[in-house]
Amino acid sequence: MDPWGLVEPRAAWLTVILIAAIGFANYLLLKLYGARGVELAGFLGGLVNSTLTVTELATRSRETGGHLGEVAFRGVLLSTAAMALRNAALLAILAAGVLPNAVLPLVLILMASLALAQRRRGRGEIDQKAPAVGLESPFSLRSAIRFGVIFLLVQVAGTLAQRALGESGFYAVSIVAGLFSSASGVAAAAALAAHGTITVQVAGLGSC
Repeated sequence: MDPWGLVEPRAAWLTVILIAAIGFANYLLLKLYGARGVELAGFLGGLVNSTLTVTELATRSRETGGHLGEVAFRGVLLSTAAMALRNAALLAILAAGVLPNAVLPLVLILMASLALAQRRRGRGEIDQKAPAVGLESPFSLRSAIRFGVIFLLVQVAGTLAQRALGESGFYAVSIVAGLFSSASGVAAAAALAAHGTITVQVAGLGSC
């Protein structure tokens, strides 16, 4: 819609719907089963929004004076593992050619998180009723708009940074995007690779 070829509303909205659909399926599972244990809540929450899930688990641990520290720690690790799985799925759907370039780091994140979570198992009792991870539905208007805005900002910033600074510029944008929404950052990298703005190798590294 702009002369510089930076903004594609249709592609952005379809990406938002895809991310929201994946998140909503796990959001329903979290609502149904999340109260059964911190670890399950952490994993399912990580598939929806790992940043908010980690924040929620840390808050619950602090509120209980550290009594949930061990199980919250395992929940955080499982949330990180779930994030790696979700991002791999997004790449496979949006730009399958990028996935081989990102699969090794994502697999390492997944395996390390699961291994550490398993090693720490048994060091703390799981409270079956806490914490209830409070996540907003990914299909809410606010969530959809937030995903879309972050996606567009990353896509535009990534394109401009790539043009001005080359690969290092895109990597810098990807790091910043990962602090706010890794799903939006991964989706933006996949979209840029699909349009030939960046190579699949650059997109793969940026997605990690």
